[in-house]
Amino acid sequence: GNDSDRERGKDEKDEKDDKDEKQSCQAAESAKSAEPTVEVDRPVPAVQICVRVRPMLQWEKAEGYDPSAMELKEGIDGTIALKEDGRHRHFRFNAVIGGERSQQEVWDMSRIDAVVKKVALGFHATVFAYGQTGTGKTHTMEGYTYEHHCGMAPTVAAARPRVKAKATPPEQLGIVPRAVMALFDRVDAMSSSASAAASATSGGSTSSTSSTSCVVRLSFLQIYNEKIFDLLNPSITVSQREVG
Repeated sequence: GNDSDRERGKDEKDEKDDKDEKQSCQAAESAKSAEPTVEVDRPVPAVQICVRVRPMLQWEKAEGYDPSAMELKEGIDGTIALKEDGRHRHFRFNAVIGGERSQQEVWDMSRIDAVVKKVALGFHATVFAYGQTGTGKTHTMEGYTYEHHCGMAPTVAAARPRVKAKATPPEQLGIVPRAVMALFDRVDAMSSSASAAASATSGGSTSSTSSTSCVVRLSFLQIYNEKIFDLLNPSITVSQREVG
């Protein structure tokens, strides 16, 4: 009787250990699958839509707002679920970027570096931010530090913010300055590679007349009140643009 009880106790303990190990593995697998993935090496489609959700502002929290109406599955091919009338409506995008992500992670997950590479090879590309006022477009695209005089909540009476470019930490920079730096890095790499190839072809001679040049042209335009303004034209002031 005692031997049988001991055997039964041992079997129950082994079964419990197996069950605990299985639950532990399932929990680890679930946690792993919940982590947002960043597959930056995947090819970039001809057209892609990336969604970035900003964190809530202090005045929004003070007003009692909360983000419970949305559920995010971050990462490449991520999804956003909207809760409406007890139902969930799911939307899939090329990338879903949560509010706690850094500017570098936004750059990586939107795969703009691959777009810049195509531009350096001669292809046309466009990157633009779309969203209502206050959603974080300027921060995502520029990322510069600004001097604001608008208090805690948005107001139409706010003074025009002033950019503090030199005071902006490099990790805070947005897509536009990162794309410009990446483009010139590509140009430098292409020029160095072409020079090395020419030197190898000429047997290392420095007297070769062949040279490689890259031309980068820049325009900076603004569409305001359905009119296009050249922001690099010093004859057009801010007040003139606002008057239209």
